[in-house]
Amino acid sequence: MYLVPLKTKKNSHFIEDTEKARSLLEKIQHAGIKISLDDFGMAYSSLNVLKTLPINELKIDKSFVRDILTDEQDRKMVQGIINLCKNLEIPVVAEGVETKEQADILKEYDCDVLQGFYFAHPMDKESLKEFLFNK
Repeated sequence: MYLVPLKTKKNSHFIEDTEKARSLLEKIQHAGIKISLDDFGMAYSSLNVLKTLPINELKIDKSFVRDILTDEQDRKMVQGIINLCKNLEIPVVAEGVETKEQADILKEYDCDVLQGFYFAHPMDKESLKEFLFNK
């Protein structure tokens, strides 16, 4: 199983024809590949994407996670996105988790997956093997 990030505009393509996109994503899913909506909350992402496209996972943009400890609006938005996805049965990944305090809040909100430097920095293949097998 592979996970394909679906970006909306930032460094990729805006989805103009949602019916064509839905059809293509369904074919990709039937091939056993899962779809991840990346950078949710930024640029041109919208609730319509969640409604119309087959999404297996949603990734909350790190810009919301970064200020979750100090910005009440970001904290409420993250909590709202997680609650919305829970209701739609879409797993949620929080990007950019850099501190224990951020991780604790996201766990409290029942976020499915936490991703960021708090857990590990990018590493080469050998470092990854050591990281995985010596933990």
